[in-house]
Amino acid sequence: MVKNSLNVKRVECILSNVCAVDVLTEEIARIVGVYASESRSWKWEQISSFITNNCVLFGGFNVDLEMDAKFTFPYWEARWFLNDVDDTYNDYAQSLGLLIARCSILFPLSQYRVAIPADLRAFLSYIRVLSFRRMRTKNIELKNHVNGLRKIAKLELQKFISSQLSLALGHRHTSSSISVNFWLETKRFIKPSSSSLNALLSQTGKVVYDSSKMSELAADYYDDFFRKSNNIVRPHPYVDAPWTDFDNKNDPIPEITLDELLQVVILRKK
Repeated sequence: MVKNSLNVKRVECILSNVCAVDVLTEEIARIVGVYASESRSWKWEQISSFITNNCVLFGGFNVDLEMDAKFTFPYWEARWFLNDVDDTYNDYAQSLGLLIARCSILFPLSQYRVAIPADLRAFLSYIRVLSFRRMRTKNIELKNHVNGLRKIAKLELQKFISSQLSLALGHRHTSSSISVNFWLETKRFIKPSSSSLNALLSQTGKVVYDSSKMSELAADYYDDFFRKSNNIVRPHPYVDAPWTDFDNKNDPIPEITLDELLQVVILRKK
């Protein structure tokens, strides 16, 4: 991953998913790449020996502040010289400021993704490692093996995403965070539409053009319309929301013929 024009030297490291290289320029700069999975076999204190005064540390850390707080102590202990206390303290304060800024970055909802299970993440990491090895060795058999594993991972991802969709559909009318994320994602596929309404006809036959009076007229009409059947509970047929508990929930809904229904619809449309 380093350009051929740069003279680099790899630092010996036996820690899994940890790679350190020294860029041999006028001033040696060390680059340490770390992927700290939940199942890692090493502790953060073991990384301290690879940290230098001219070092860049990058990767996926998954830091637990309660368990991994000892990682930074050896570094700052080595830099805390009595003769240079002010500069060291300024560097320490700047480091804390950068850490706070990094942890305060807001994650855009448009980039929201479902969290992948730990076993599937480990499988994808394994495929990525094999892919890097294949790029380095140019091994054809390894290439075919990696392609086969990628197909398996793709199928597993599709199964997982499908199960998450079923879960989101089942919770879309609840107050959980799953419901919030479901409607935020669904909103992107709903096209906004509106129809212009220039006037309303009042019960006296007068045409009303004023928007505020039109709103009052429509509100009075629907208020009277729904008040006629306030003792009957009719759940919406297209929403599978949980049933609301009513005192008259066991009362039968009056039957209606198709002709009566069509007659009411025609009258309402007029």
